[in-house]
Amino acid sequence: MAVSGTHVASVYTGVDGTSFSTNSYTPTADRLMIAYVGNTKSGTPDTPTLSGNGLTWDQLVTYQPDTSGTQRRMTIFVAKSASPSAGAVTASFGGVSQAGCAIIVDEFAGVDLTGTALAAIVQNKTGSTTGSSTSEVITLDNAIGSGNATYGAFMHQADEATNPGTGYT
Repeated sequence: MAVSGTHVASVYTGVDGTSFSTNSYTPTADRLMIAYVGNTKSGTPDTPTLSGNGLTWDQLVTYQPDTSGTQRRMTIFVAKSASPSAGAVTASFGGVSQAGCAIIVDEFAGVDLTGTALAAIVQNKTGSTTGSSTSEVITLDNAIGSGNATYGAFMHQADEATNPGTGYT
């Protein structure tokens, strides 16, 4: 079975807050859930925790691509939806105010979930550009083969387009 993804929930806000929640939705059982959280703050942005849908959300990676001015943090969480419940996904920052947040939740069918949600992720990479750079290349350790898929999350500091690499949509 081919891996396929579906966007299920999101929130984007530039309003200060200590927690942020998506719209309510009901995950499909037996899917891999991937949630991207991007937050900003003057100073070092705090690492969120994630809750919702009766799922255990495990942090895959957290990454801070910049370290001056209004800074940004990207964090990816994964969960298995064996017995999910309806509701929102909430990113919490331990009572510390952030200058905005985005949460994007997607679910994936056709994923081998015989292990943990973290075990379903074969590799992950981070990268960043500096100054006025307008492109970035991230190279995976191994080629993507049949039965595998890729997932990417990007954060921009300006209103600009993202163009997927060759062979991606």
